[in-house]
Amino acid sequence: MDKASKQNYEKNVKKMNNKEEEILSYNKNKQLEECEVGEDSTKYGEFISSYFAWVSLPQQKENVEKLEKITKNEENLKNNKKK
Repeated sequence: MDKASKQNYEKNVKKMNNKEEEILSYNKNKQLEECEVGEDSTKYGEFISSYFAWVSLPQQKENVEKLEKITKNEENLKNNKKK
C-alpha cells in the first residue's frame, strides 16, 4: 500500500470511529431520555418492585413469611393427596 492510500485508509478509519462514537453517544442519550421516571421507578428508569413504591424491610419479611406459609400449605396438600 502506498503512502497516499495508507493515509486515506487511516483517515477513513478515524471517520468511522468518530461516527461510531457519535452513534453510541446518541443511543446512550436517547436511552436516558426514555427512562421511565415516576413514583414507581428510580431516576435511572429501574422499575420498583411494588405498585405503591418501595416496601419497607419489615413488610418485605412479612410478605415472604406469608408466601412461605402458602407454599408449605400447598405442598402439604399435594403430599396428602398422593398418600
